[in-house]
Amino acid sequence: RTSNALYPPPSLHPSFDTLEDMIKDSMEPTGKDYRTGRKRALARDGYRCMITAMIDETSLRRCADLRTIRKRGGINAVTVQTAHILNESTMQGTDPAGTSENSAENHYAAGAMAILECFGLSNFTEAFKRQGGVHEFWNLLSLEPNLHRKFDTLDLWFESTPQPGRYSVCVSDEYAEGYIRLFAGPKPHVDGAPMVEFTSQFKELPPPDPLLLALHATCARVAHMSGAAEFFDRLLSNLMSPFAVLDIVS
Repeated sequence: RTSNALYPPPSLHPSFDTLEDMIKDSMEPTGKDYRTGRKRALARDGYRCMITAMIDETSLRRCADLRTIRKRGGINAVTVQTAHILNESTMQGTDPAGTSENSAENHYAAGAMAILECFGLSNFTEAFKRQGGVHEFWNLLSLEPNLHRKFDTLDLWFESTPQPGRYSVCVSDEYAEGYIRLFAGPKPHVDGAPMVEFTSQFKELPPPDPLLLALHATCARVAHMSGAAEFFDRLLSNLMSPFAVLDIVS
């Protein structure tokens, strides 16, 4: 489910003439906090929503190259948000220091870890246990707010295709599909579904991990089984993680 965590507002940054200079500046931080993860994930994704290609308006104000690109292409600007595949609120109970006393947080985190282990993804459990592990780049996507919200509530997910890095964009309602078609522009389609490609030109900034995306897609498919959606909406109204779906089913 959607994270309720409050993030600090972005700090002031210098302006740049070229996109290359702004990307270079984004590569300098070495921290593991949310702000650093967001800054570098935006650089990896070209300061755009990964589905609609809308440009992040804060980055737009900072970079002359982005303003030129927007003007030439007539591209919409929006506040591009940073989405977690495995939600940050779920992992609040994963305390590297072992000092967390919140039993609910511990329960959710333990459930998520158990699901990862069940699917043979133990390498991720070790990564998430590290300080700031939830902000690793392979767990982050850049999405505009409407699509971010739908991704968090399992109303949007990505189905893999035979081509590595290419996914079908799947949604649970016609409104969301129309919204994507309206703003995403002409892109390849398979069986009528819009397609996206998640790549990165930076070795140190990998794209969203296909295994985590597949697990998220599995949660979404379970939640939207015939007759199940309303049940899960009621059942999960107070839960924080889409991975709780598989926890309950199992």
